[in-house]
Amino acid sequence: MKERGVFPLSAPVRASSPQPQQILQAARNGNKEELLRLINSGGDINCKDSHGDTPLIVATWGKHVDCVKILLDSRVDVNKTNGEGRTALFCAALAGHTEILQLLLNTPTINVNRQNRFGWTALSAAIDNGHAECVRLLLNAPGIDIYLPNNNGHTPLSIAREKGNPTIYNLMQEASLFPI
Repeated sequence: MKERGVFPLSAPVRASSPQPQQILQAARNGNKEELLRLINSGGDINCKDSHGDTPLIVATWGKHVDCVKILLDSRVDVNKTNGEGRTALFCAALAGHTEILQLLLNTPTINVNRQNRFGWTALSAAIDNGHAECVRLLLNAPGIDIYLPNNNGHTPLSIAREKGNPTIYNLMQEASLFPI
């Protein structure tokens, strides 16, 4: 019989472990010193907020390059998704954050073709939002699939054609094996 307030040895309690909201707040605010302190105190770098956003995703949205670097150095799961199925790579491409996008692309475990819940990839998001430099970076990523359709059957190539941005259209034409 267990006594009240006694925890089994197999389930240790770490009273000093930071709460997930503390890590998320440090990443959201770009507070790299606090983020590093919380990580070193055993904080969960892959925790999620009520929207499913991870510290890496909120640091990406906030353009907090130093926080992104700290999280990547701490071996964060770069392919973790939020409630919409977006990864940090998707968010960087969507917002046009080229420096963060490049950092993420340099991570060996990155899935460049990860689709959100609507079937959109980081490449599709960059094209749709007119971020030519992000498109260029993604097209140079090993394994990028320029023919991967979203849930409505639209590929990055067809989105580029539909959007009519001449720079992006030319990049996509050059990347394709067949003319658009």
